[in-house]
Amino acid sequence: IGDSAMVSGNNVTQWQDISSMGNAANQSTGSNQPVKVDSLDKLNKHSIVRFDGIDDYLTITDNSTVDFNDSLTIYIIAKQDSLLMDKTLISKWTYPNNASWALTTSYGSPSEVAFYVGNAINDNGSNRVRTTNANLSDTSFYVLGLIYNGSESTVTPYINSTAVSNVV
Repeated sequence: IGDSAMVSGNNVTQWQDISSMGNAANQSTGSNQPVKVDSLDKLNKHSIVRFDGIDDYLTITDNSTVDFNDSLTIYIIAKQDSLLMDKTLISKWTYPNNASWALTTSYGSPSEVAFYVGNAINDNGSNRVRTTNANLSDTSFYVLGLIYNGSESTVTPYINSTAVSNVV
């Protein structure tokens, strides 16, 4: 995260957008702020932002620069301290007012991931894909990604840079 995180103590109050788009992620409520952890051995001494998996989150003000029309590519590095089902990893979604997209752990198994695309404002995620052989554990970091091709209505999930072909 480098110098892009603004902290109060160890709590992350803002994560700067290093692009020119101005999409800084913010959290003003102390109990919902994730924590910056410096120099993690497992990530080559790089800092991380740790979310508690319960109520920590950062919010980016709604902005058309994070909308998508026909395509979307997302990559995150994630590790769960304990495997939990149906936990949002990253999303632009405020159901039922602003359906867009979400990358979550699966509703069927916490060791799998799911991607939801809302086709309408009040869509509850009827357009989705879920992995069936990801077998994520709570002991490893993963590079999770997806590529959505709206013109072909296809989603390709990736785990550690490898496309996952077993999806439902």
